Amino acid sequence: MIVAAIRAKRPVIAPHRGRKTGGDGFLSEREMTRALDEILQEQIVRALFEHAQTVLQFVHRDARLARNRRINERLAHLGWPP
Repeated sequence: MIVAAIRAKRPVIAPHRGRKTGGDGFLSEREMTRALDEILQEQIVRALFEHAQTVLQFVHRDARLARNRRINERLAHLGWPP
């Protein structure tokens, strides 16, 4: 990648507006809050999906049990096992 050189009479510095870091290089409070919100959102979504997965496992298990019960009732009606 080729980058053209830029020449200026004075150093080009653009201040970061709306950020108060105190000059120590740490993230501003707003940036930290946004990062923590993203982490919390991921944790909440993960917990919701885990709960949904657990419920879905019970639904599938109950469906299998109901199907087996219907099959056993039909077999009993036919006199099975002899």
